Amino acid sequence: MLNLILTVSTYKIRSGGTLLLLDSTPAGSPSPAAAAAPKPPKTEASTIEVIRSELATIRSTLEPSVDAFLRTPTVDAEHTRLGELLLQALLRLDAISIDSTWTEARRERKGAVRAVQGVLDRLDKGWREAKAQAHTPAGSGPRR
Repeated sequence: MLNLILTVSTYKIRSGGTLLLLDSTPAGSPSPAAAAAPKPPKTEASTIEVIRSELATIRSTLEPSVDAFLRTPTVDAEHTRLGELLLQALLRLDAISIDSTWTEARRERKGAVRAVQGVLDRLDKGWREAKAQAHTPAGSGPRR
């Protein structure tokens, strides 16, 4: 995968498919991922800033995309793409190491995780409702 922003579904990889991972780095040299990986935050304040930055990115990019999708939820691939991106955001938040004494940072991360999970829940609920509506024939609602 050349573009790390694209999701797995973009490459048309199906459930049950097989992936072959190849290491393209010469033996003995650090991997590009290890060399490019940012160093973990050193202070509680910098950790909180990383958490807030991640949440701001989600609110400015993914949340509007989810809102737009929920207005007309018709494309399965878009639901999958948005769901994967939200799950990736949850994983990035989970990967932030926080010292056990940093109560404010822990509280910030917990709030950010809840916010992202809330967007993911809205996306899934809207998708389920749209699919249920699409499969319900007109006029076949509950009898009174």
